Amino acid sequence: MKTEIRLLGNATAEDSFALSELSNLLEDECDTSIEQEHQESQDGVKDGGLVIALTIVGLAMTAVSTVVSVLSYWESRQKEKEIKYSVAIVVGNKTITIDNIQPSYIEAELAALKPEEQNIEVQVSRQ
Repeated sequence: MKTEIRLLGNATAEDSFALSELSNLLEDECDTSIEQEHQESQDGVKDGGLVIALTIVGLAMTAVSTVVSVLSYWESRQKEKEIKYSVAIVVGNKTITIDNIQPSYIEAELAALKPEEQNIEVQVSRQ
């Protein structure tokens, strides 16, 4: 299963740092490797190459609940820093916000999909 975590809107250095933190958390908790997508560097721009997306390739279905838990934990840590992000998970044609969602609900939605449709898109937007 492939999971993409994408920042919506324009990335700042603060957002890039937050996504890098999320990448480290996911690697530690899900025991998987994360590919980081960087914004293309622009001439004369000091903050070129900011992290704008993360991809988890080969995520086992059993690890989905861990990913949801890590996303929830990461979102709450950002709120402690007074940075508010909205995290939504897109499964098939349904969009589910991460606030107060049970990981088992996401797993049930994925189980109902056909194998070729079992990709998760996570949308992160700064509030």
